[in-house]
Amino acid sequence: MAVRCCAEPAPARLLILADSAATRYSVSTCAACGGAVIEYYSYDDWDTGDPAGYEKYWWWRMDAGDTAAFREAVTACPAPLDADCPCPVHRALKQRTPRPLPPSSESPYDKAEVPRTRFTVDEDGAIRWTSP
Repeated sequence: MAVRCCAEPAPARLLILADSAATRYSVSTCAACGGAVIEYYSYDDWDTGDPAGYEKYWWWRMDAGDTAAFREAVTACPAPLDADCPCPVHRALKQRTPRPLPPSSESPYDKAEVPRTRFTVDEDGAIRWTSP
C-alpha cells in the first residue's frame, strides 16, 4: 500500500469501504504523523488498447486534527474492517469518494501531489466527505 502522508509513514487500516478484485477503498491512519490516507483503487479492463490504463489509483489525505475527529466519528461502526458492513458509516462513505478527484495514477508509487480532504457529520449523523 502506498502511503504519502509524511516522510516516515506507519499506516494501519482504520476503515475498509470496498475490498474486491476490481475495487479497493479504505482509510488508513498513520502512527507517525497522526494523519490519514484515503486510498481508492479501480481495475477496469474496458479495452482502450492500452493495458497500462486498466489500473487506477487515487489518494487523499487528512491532517491529524481531522483524523482524530474522523476516528471518533467512525466508532459507531461495529465492523470497520468489513467492507460489507451495513452500518450508516459504511453506507454514507462508500457511496462517493472525496472531492475533488485528483488525476489518477497508473502506479501507487507515482510522485504526485496528494490532495487533502475533510469530512462532516450531518445533523442526522451521516458522515460525508467535504473539500478542505
